[in-house]
Amino acid sequence: TLFRSSKKRKKNQYKNIGTNNINKLREDDVVIILQDIEFAWNKKDISKVKKMWDENYSFKEILKEIKREGDELFLLLLHLARKNQIKERVGFIWGK
Repeated sequence: TLFRSSKKRKKNQYKNIGTNNINKLREDDVVIILQDIEFAWNKKDISKVKKMWDENYSFKEILKEIKREGDELFLLLLHLARKNQIKERVGFIWGK
């Protein structure tokens, strides 16, 4: 994965953590995070990111090519790593 962890997670271990408690919160106590981030990606751009990742392009080079925000690329890479669609590489997320 992109990040080294000393513990292995069980599949879906963290799925829906807190959703039961959210109904108990008052509306003014709830914060919806990451609303300013675009989560939708087209398949062509995902394929391009995966290819560039495999070819060890740097994070900044991939950003320049796909013209997206750094946070959005980071979250895509996290998603791909969790789905085992990209592998750990030399230089980890930064590449060469």
